[in-house]
Amino acid sequence: MKTEINYTCPFSGQKTNATTVKIIAVLISLIIFLSFLFKTYLFPAFLVLDFFSRAFLNGRGSVLKIIAKYLTNVSTLKNKLIDAAPKIFAAKIGFAFSVVIFITQFFSWENCQLVASTILFVCAILEGVFEICLGCYFYTLYLKLKKIVAKN
Repeated sequence: MKTEINYTCPFSGQKTNATTVKIIAVLISLIIFLSFLFKTYLFPAFLVLDFFSRAFLNGRGSVLKIIAKYLTNVSTLKNKLIDAAPKIFAAKIGFAFSVVIFITQFFSWENCQLVASTILFVCAILEGVFEICLGCYFYTLYLKLKKIVAKN
């Protein structure tokens, strides 16, 4: 029996460069790795601010976006425009995970920090290396939960 998963992505019509998004994702995974290596809450604090910028301020002030745009411009990688809404939604999820990582690392709750960091790391690697965005899957779950809550 074959089961298909129908997922829904948010759509805005606003475009973003997929190459820049991939570079940002790789940088995020590097920052999470550095956070483990140096055991400081400064890296998660940086991620909180950067995700906030990309999720709620249209990327204004995002250091990672500035670096990624520069690397995109100087690289030979192709520019590919994609809809920005799934990436903005994913940035909101990344913001929430970054807040959790910051709090758990600040208070030395290592197991919780490990779980949240691993999830964000895996999502960033999937996006950066394999161009697989889990944002649409999370968005589909969000819509289903919203529908269930609305019924009750």
